[in-house]
Amino acid sequence: MEFTNPKKADFELLSQIDDGLWYAVKKDAYRGTKFLAKALDHYRPPDYPGQQGRSSDEELAFHDLMFNLNQAPVIAQILNHENIVSIVGHIQARSFPAIAGSSASAGAGSSAGGLESTEEHPKGQDFIVWDFCDAANLSALMQDQPLQGFDYYLPESLCWHVLTSLIRAVTYLHDGKRQFLDPEAAQRKRGDGDGDGDGDGDGDGDGDGDKGILLQEKAWLSVDHDWNPILHRAIEPGNIFFQHPQGLETYGMCKLGNFEHAAVTGHVLSPGDGPVPQEDLEDPSVALAARRGFRLWRHLREELDRDPATFDSEDSRPYTLADELWSIGSVVLTMMTGQKTLLTCALNCCHVTTCAEGGCLEALAARQGCACSLGGCAHLPAPSSAFPSSTRSCAHNAPCVPERPIDPACHEPVVNIDSLLARARYTRRLRKAVKDLLSCHPANRSWVSKVLPWTKRVLELYRGWKEGTEEGQGYRDIEDDMAGRWEAAMEERRRGRSKGGHAA
Repeated sequence: MEFTNPKKADFELLSQIDDGLWYAVKKDAYRGTKFLAKALDHYRPPDYPGQQGRSSDEELAFHDLMFNLNQAPVIAQILNHENIVSIVGHIQARSFPAIAGSSASAGAGSSAGGLESTEEHPKGQDFIVWDFCDAANLSALMQDQPLQGFDYYLPESLCWHVLTSLIRAVTYLHDGKRQFLDPEAAQRKRGDGDGDGDGDGDGDGDGDGDKGILLQEKAWLSVDHDWNPILHRAIEPGNIFFQHPQGLETYGMCKLGNFEHAAVTGHVLSPGDGPVPQEDLEDPSVALAARRGFRLWRHLREELDRDPATFDSEDSRPYTLADELWSIGSVVLTMMTGQKTLLTCALNCCHVTTCAEGGCLEALAARQGCACSLGGCAHLPAPSSAFPSSTRSCAHNAPCVPERPIDPACHEPVVNIDSLLARARYTRRLRKAVKDLLSCHPANRSWVSKVLPWTKRVLELYRGWKEGTEEGQGYRDIEDDMAGRWEAAMEERRRGRSKGGHAA
């Protein structure tokens, strides 16, 4: 089992965290970005010599895929995206003796890094190196942030950061597509009239004339033409992780993790980037799995058109890409309002509804000439006192209750998505992006075949917010950081040429 050639390993152990768990760093990047390295023997079955029953069920499944099914390269390929907690490398640590007189708290590392060691590694011990999300997860962030009202919770820039990160991650998992820089498209877009072939129009051949276009011109390309769509099935705050910023960006990378419930489907994607017309709604072509666990595909197909509220257990109902998009919208709505959107609770009650008149609060505001960018403006009527504020009753003064009655023992509020979004103090673009995703409510029988058309719409709305609002213009994403690094590198290059010219 190998992810990479051990002789060409890019990582080395830095210091031990726990039994079989270490910090790792890239070689030649002393005390730079940290990664997590986990010993492979911690993925082995309990009856393996010396294992002593340390592995969880998930670790045993991981071991089976790597060692018994020889799927290590496949796993490494799948868990390989900037918005997914990914496998980034492999270490085969060689044995070396403990250094006499070193303290037990000094940690350990490889001789190549010049770090002292306090213990001897087993010869040839393998480690898998993972992304290290050192800034906790979204659930922890929300626990630390008190909720003071249902109209505003977390900053809009953070909502966009999580939304665009998750939609890119799901595009990769389901469609097998990611964005790549496309210099040829950038050159075609701006032209090259200076004859140096670099497309920047400055005649010096260094390609730094319009770095903004070069960095922003990207193409969505398939990573594997035989890709099988993957459904994560657990997009929730506890599985959304953050890293600290590494440069000029406002927030560190946001990554979807915990693939305990992920399902690799046997669905075959149609060619092209556009959605597949679903002419036969009785037999839609979509990736399919049970919400949890595994069921026979033919049984799930038979129940695909069944109302989710009629299942004895939500975990047994069919789960499709529409559920993934709904989950993204649900996460961001919670970030905006603090309200959870429970499709079903422990008592199997439905706690999500929409306006019976298709969003009457926004329609009422529009009739009054509202052109406000933010929701919750003065054109909206105050919430009716006849219903709890968490219900967010509609302007027609009647709650839009779900079709199934609520169990008297249940005390969870019913969330009206349309009314909640109308009152949220966020821009129209973010509210539209979230509302579109939440239109994929499982009860709506929304058959979604591909993520990419949705992703493009979300990113278009994001660019409009970033370029057209004060908060957006002050926000720095990873592309802004890349542009800053590019500018610094080009400036250094110009200085070098200038010094060389003076020397001549």
